[in-house]
Amino acid sequence: MAVGRRRGVITMEIQTATYFKNSLGENQGIILVEGGITMSVPLDENNRHYQAIMEWVAEGNTIEEPA
Repeated sequence: MAVGRRRGVITMEIQTATYFKNSLGENQGIILVEGGITMSVPLDENNRHYQAIMEWVAEGNTIEEPA
């Protein structure tokens, strides 16, 4: 489900968010599909994409676990 999000002048259309793990099996970051573009987002509270994902989660969406 795409959710529009206004971040300053940036509108994010989050489609999916999936954790990716490091070699120890710990969450290392999030693979974000936003507006048809796939990107890697660090688990960093100062990152604008991470902030948008956290707002998206607060609205009831879920970051998926890797398959």
